[in-house]
Amino acid sequence: MHWRKIFIVFVASSFICLFANENLEILKAMSFLDDGKPEKSIKIYEKLYKNSGDAAYLKEALKISYANGEISLERLLKLGDAKLSADEDFWRIKTLNFLNKRDPKSAKDTATKLLDINQSSKNHLLYGLVLSEANELDAAVSEYQKAYEIEKSDSNLLALAEFMDVKLGKRNEAVNYLEASRSINGCSEAVCLTLVEIYLQTQQFDKLAPLYEELYELTKDTSYLDKQIKILVFFKKFNEAASILEKYKYKEDELPDMYAADGKFDKAIAKIEELYEKNEDPSLKAKAAVYKYEKLGKAVDRKNLDEVIADFEASAVKSGDALYLNYYGYLLIDHDIDVKKGIELVLLALEQEIDSPYYLDSLAWGYYKLKKCAKANKIMQQAMTDADFAQNPEAKEHEAAIKKCVAEQK
Repeated sequence: MHWRKIFIVFVASSFICLFANENLEILKAMSFLDDGKPEKSIKIYEKLYKNSGDAAYLKEALKISYANGEISLERLLKLGDAKLSADEDFWRIKTLNFLNKRDPKSAKDTATKLLDINQSSKNHLLYGLVLSEANELDAAVSEYQKAYEIEKSDSNLLALAEFMDVKLGKRNEAVNYLEASRSINGCSEAVCLTLVEIYLQTQQFDKLAPLYEELYELTKDTSYLDKQIKILVFFKKFNEAASILEKYKYKEDELPDMYAADGKFDKAIAKIEELYEKNEDPSLKAKAAVYKYEKLGKAVDRKNLDEVIADFEASAVKSGDALYLNYYGYLLIDHDIDVKKGIELVLLALEQEIDSPYYLDSLAWGYYKLKKCAKANKIMQQAMTDADFAQNPEAKEHEAAIKKCVAEQK
């Protein structure tokens, strides 16, 4: 009995020692891989395979060799033919290797064997890639569709959509797949961004706003809200833009502009007063004066005008904002209330933005009102060098009036 116990202890110790040595070798192989020395890692796994006969070590060597483009790959694949003939990873690596060598015919054979082992989504996707490389596009799209039917993941959906769009030129069908998934499962960030890219390329800007809102809901990234607001403003959907700002309590300081652009001047002024209570910024009072004036439109009379002027007087200069200095100055000039003071205010605005065509226009209009038409014309021509401004109807009216004045004074 005693010798049997000794034998059992000896055998157990040998196995423990062997197991410990294998673990140590595996750690060394992993360390070499981390250090960017895949060839040394492969050698260790090969040695472990030869010593133990365990095909798992051979497969690990194969994976590392393929991933790092090592010259040992072909030799290891030949070993795998005998030892890994029923292994999915082996046939996948073999298929990918044939694709890398631009040999789609051989890749089709190995991909078919891969599907014989497992009709998985991943394997159908790979077979679709192989068929695509073989230029068998109709058969390829069928495989992409099978992959998506088996597993309706984002990656499979995007692979199918990209194939239909890029390879088959069927962008509408690709979009239909993406939108169907969006309506049923909601929009993941990857799917939403793909749709955004397509709609941008096809200039279907009207479809972008709800996508940007979904992206914000998914990520809480406010840049998506900024893009949504920009799109809504582009389409002059100011009411919808205001609703978004209200819904998410985002950039409340922009709400008055949205209300005013939508013709809701009373609501804009009320919001400004609410904001003013929080920080007492004089530029807010100046903005309120702008909206009071805009609200009057053609119905402006001297009484209402005096009220607006009083508001500007209390806020425009105090704010120091070029926009309101120019606006107030132009108002004084255009209504012939105090042209000289108006010019002074416009000059203050020009100190901040010396090349602004709008401020130059105000200044030219001031000198026109003072009958200094030659000076007004020189300034007006400087403003008209801005191509966008030159298309403005009011700019054209001012230029024509000033030129007529110049001609009359000759």
